[in-house]
Amino acid sequence: MLSVERVLDPRDLPEWHAVSAAAHDADYVGLPTDPPEELIPLLAGPVNGERTEFWLGRAAGIPVAAGQVTFPLFDNTSIAHVDIQVDPQQRRHGYARDLLPHLLQRASGEGRTTTFGMAAGRDQPPVSPGVAFSRAVGARAVLTDVRRLLEVSSMPAKRLAELAADAERAADGYTLVQWQDRAPEELHAGLAVLKARMSTDTPMEDMVLDAEAWDVPRFLEDQEATLARGRRTVACAVRHRATGQVAGFTELTVNRRRTNVAYQWDTIVLPAHRGHRLGLWLKAANLCRLRTLLPETRLVNTWNAAANPHMIAINETLGFRPAEAWTNWRLDLPASPADVAAPGAPPRPGSGRPRPPA
Repeated sequence: MLSVERVLDPRDLPEWHAVSAAAHDADYVGLPTDPPEELIPLLAGPVNGERTEFWLGRAAGIPVAAGQVTFPLFDNTSIAHVDIQVDPQQRRHGYARDLLPHLLQRASGEGRTTTFGMAAGRDQPPVSPGVAFSRAVGARAVLTDVRRLLEVSSMPAKRLAELAADAERAADGYTLVQWQDRAPEELHAGLAVLKARMSTDTPMEDMVLDAEAWDVPRFLEDQEATLARGRRTVACAVRHRATGQVAGFTELTVNRRRTNVAYQWDTIVLPAHRGHRLGLWLKAANLCRLRTLLPETRLVNTWNAAANPHMIAINETLGFRPAEAWTNWRLDLPASPADVAAPGAPPRPGSGRPRPPA
């Protein structure tokens, strides 16, 4: 029997984190869970426009399963993101099956009608446990991603600089602006526009979401929340010199307590400015900057929708190589929280992860 409790006190977070860390260490290469200190602000209230709840499942008093429910607050307020991870030493006992109804009831109780979750691994024999579990509980696959990993040492610094320089020559009429942590004030309005376009311009297959509304205050709040969580940001943008428009940007983040692993977050170029190799210039220049600022960074993670061949081509030019497939799953909820019931004995789960960086 699994007992389930919400994690409310930072002193209780290490137990939740230990389950998550064990799952990540067992299931992935180059993808550690976030340091526990980075999760503490999430217990206090909304961060980055979302409210997050952590739930811990115990069997005979031993922490065995970690659950997370994330509620968007500004846009897409009918959905919740749900994640379950099980300690690798405690799998095949039905703990994910027992934890899932608690998380779905929380989502339904907050008025959410749809949940999304992610599972890594194969959707063909041998099917990964996370994929099998998602299918067994009635979820529907809506978006296929691939996580790619860059081993920084595999891309010579000279070659990376050459790629940036070649792309810059093709981007006549544009200026590159680079920063760390806080963007220059003159870019704020343009970056807010680009943040909004991330919700409409990136390929989403059948994962239908509402467009997000961003303005400068929301951008600044998001920027400060990222810093408060203990993340360092390395970013750059390109401006069209003739109009001053911010035509595109990219950002990498690292945990200040674990700077050996970096994460690619947003990258976007406005449609009117595509065809000038701006995407390659942005990403190559930003990786060069990362190597200068944080030479200890060994790995960079990025996720791409399988339906985004242009960005995939850029990433592979930069040396990123596939690590594993990820699938976004949709599960629609009953109208009443009381109608959310435990699924019948599905295959035992592997581990998942909350929505990865874009």
